[in-house]
Amino acid sequence: MGFYSYHIGVATDKIPASASRRADAVLDAVIAAVSETGEPDVQMSDVCARSGVALKTIYRYFTTKEQLLAAALKRWHSEVVRQTTGPVAERSLEGLATAFLASSAQAFAANLGMTRLMIRTLTSSSRYTTDTLQSIENEATEELTRYLACADPEFPGTLVWILHSWKLTIAISLARQHTDVDGATVMAKDSVAMLLRPAATIGQKLVRTRNATTRPPTAS
Repeated sequence: MGFYSYHIGVATDKIPASASRRADAVLDAVIAAVSETGEPDVQMSDVCARSGVALKTIYRYFTTKEQLLAAALKRWHSEVVRQTTGPVAERSLEGLATAFLASSAQAFAANLGMTRLMIRTLTSSSRYTTDTLQSIENEATEELTRYLACADPEFPGTLVWILHSWKLTIAISLARQHTDVDGATVMAKDSVAMLLRPAATIGQKLVRTRNATTRPPTAS
């Protein structure tokens, strides 16, 4: 069992501190390399140079490059989760949801290489990748649930699923350069407003329609 197995949440208390630090340095090096060159062009020699860890040692922690990339993806996404569900000034459910999507767009745009790697792994049938994606989903769901509960402990449970779906849509749009951070932020704000304020929005439209079609009474 390599370090990768531990990294996705199994028996982490058994990892020697020195090994954990070296493995984390390797993962940080992978994340930086993917950011600069893209995942297909990452070379193990570059990872060794960036991390200061010998290739033989790296393969003691991660037996294949696939495992290494999967572990790096989880480490990066954990940081994305931390950035997107941290303390904010907003206290309304709409405000928190909007801030979550806007900060997600910023995090994805900051490392399009890792964002593209995340999207590519969604279609993978590899056991290692599947395990990692499940771990990522569990962590993201737990933290987003806690985050939204700060505004409303009884918020609709489907909101987490909807926000994760929109988060993925934003990631794909940024990765394919269909939009930029500003465009994604506007999309997030509009989408959340439509979801959480449907009654108010419809009411305003009805009022505008009534005012436009109703004529004032004429004097007799």
